[in-house]
Amino acid sequence: MLTQREKAVVSYYLATRATPRKFLWDLSPYLLPPIVFGGYGLWKTDFTAMAFAFAVLLFLALWYLVVQARMSVPFYTALAKYEHAVRALEKPTVPDP
Repeated sequence: MLTQREKAVVSYYLATRATPRKFLWDLSPYLLPPIVFGGYGLWKTDFTAMAFAFAVLLFLALWYLVVQARMSVPFYTALAKYEHAVRALEKPTVPDP
């Protein structure tokens, strides 16, 4: 069966990836401030604001990659266990003579 970590990861993916709109809404607190800083930097030609916005977006992108890499191990392990269980169910049984 699945470990607690694998169950948690599968539950997370099933619960949070419901719709693209919900996914973007959940990321909006992280994405809107750097976008506003970048827009302000472009509007006022303030390179410090643009550099800050770029640094924040770069940090968020790297953080997202690290989190996804850490969650992918139990996720793929859970998928492998699921596939193994499904294949075991699909094997034909041989009747006793």
